[in-house]
Formats: sequence, C-alpha cells, structure tokens
Amino acid sequence: MATAESVKAKIRGLIDAANTATGSTDADLTTAVSTLVDGYGKGSGDDALEKLLDKSITEVSSNVSAIGRYAFDGCTKLEKYDLPNVTSIGDSAFYKCPIKSIDFPLLKTAGKSAFASCRYAETLNLPLLTTLGQNALDNTQSLKEAIFPELTAIQGYTFNSSNVQRLIAPKVTSIAANAFSYTIQLYLADFTALTNIAANAFSYTPGLKALIIRGNTLCTLANVSGLKSHHADLCIYVPSALVTEYQVATNWSEFADRFRAVEDYTVDGTVSGEFDESLI
Repeated sequence: MATAESVKAKIRGLIDAANTATGSTDADLTTAVSTLVDGYGKGSGDDALEKLLDKSITEVSSNVSAIGRYAFDGCTKLEKYDLPNVTSIGDSAFYKCPIKSIDFPLLKTAGKSAFASCRYAETLNLPLLTTLGQNALDNTQSLKEAIFPELTAIQGYTFNSSNVQRLIAPKVTSIAANAFSYTIQLYLADFTALTNIAANAFSYTPGLKALIIRGNTLCTLANVSGLKSHHADLCIYVPSALVTEYQVATNWSEFADRFRAVEDYTVDGTVSGEFDESLI
C-alpha cells in the first residue's frame, strides 16, 4: 500500500516530467500522468496513476522524453523497459529497480541517485550523457565498465560502493569529493580533459592500478588522502612532457615514483580509451 508521502513524491515526479516534456510550468495532474504513462499505462487520470504507483510492474514502454523524480523508485520487479526517446531522468527515478542494463541512447541528464542500487545492471550505454547527479550509480553491484563519451563532471559519491572496474571519461574536467568512495574493484580510470580532483575523490579504492590523465595541462589534486588507499602497484600515467612537473607539484609529489609517460602505454596514441592492460 502506497504511503501518503510516496504518492506525493510520485505526483511531483509526474508533474516534473510533464513540464519538462511540454515546456509548461502549470501542467495539471491528468496531463502529467498521461505524459509519463503514454504507451504503457491505461491512458490518463486516476487509473493511470494507480498503475504507475503499482510497485509490482515488470516492464514499461513509452515514447516520452522525460522521466520525473521517483518515477519507478522501489519498483523491485521492473526488469524490462523500452524508453528510446528519453533525454532527461529525475532524481531516484530507477532507484532499486532490478533492470539488467542502463541503456538510454538519447539521455543527456540524469539526477541524483537516478540508478542507485540497480544491483543487477550489467551494462551501461549513455553515449550522449553530459550531466550525472550525485550517487547516480551508487551500489551498482554488477556493473563492471562505464564509458562516458560526453560526461563533463563526476559528482560526489557517483560510484560509491559500486563494483565498476574500468572507467573511461574523456571529457570529464572535474571529479568531486568521494566520487569513487569504496569503489574497491576499480582498477583503471582514464581521463583526457581532467583538470581537478577534489579531496578524497578516490577514497578506499584499493584496487586502483592505473590512473590515466591525458591532458596537456597539470591537473590539480586537492589532497593526498584520496589516493592513500591505492593499490601497491598504482601507476599514474600523464604526458611525458609533464611527468617532471607532476612529480614536484603540490600533493602529487607524494606519489612521485608512481608517474609514467602515457605515450608508452597507449595502443595507438588516441584518446579513445584503448589501453594495453598487460603493461600495468
């Protein structure tokens, strides 16, 4: 039985989705409901809302462009979805859903905890994503690889307690505090445009063996504690022209003996994320 608070939260999410999709700021509840459930619900009004609030749904199909806050939060049987036109997903929209993949080819923005605790999601396909909220992939236990061609920043606790092993994000310029906290299986993180790593960004990442920073300007490191729990064999790969500068830079100097020239380890010299892991 849905609680009053969960119903209110769901309605807020529905209205958010309708307003985003229509560009309106005064969509009524019926419009909000019919916008979000079009293609799989009962149509509009109370019946459609009742169906959406049903936590037992197993699949969803729709042509909507926006999914509001809490839309499928707690739908613990939702495994299948067909949402090819979605460009925006609100906070906690798929929280704890047992989906097997996170596949949204047109998605550009995902809110806080959007896919948090999606413990069964094994693959990720977000080729156009530019904005990802805090804790968005928190506790994704089955996800092993994350490639973000267009993402520009990694927020706090985005990968907290996830099991991601490989991350490639060529356009990310900043990593917030605790972004990879307790991402204990992470062993490779590859960046091209990175300019700033906040305090404790890589806290408790004991498996990290390769941190790749391909940019031609020095990336700042807020403190050393964020990398203190690194793997004993951690190597930090940077352009050969910057190796010496990194070795004496503030906070980076703590890891002076860890720096290597990235040119020696790329397969073809591109920034595509190709990497010869046998050389780690």
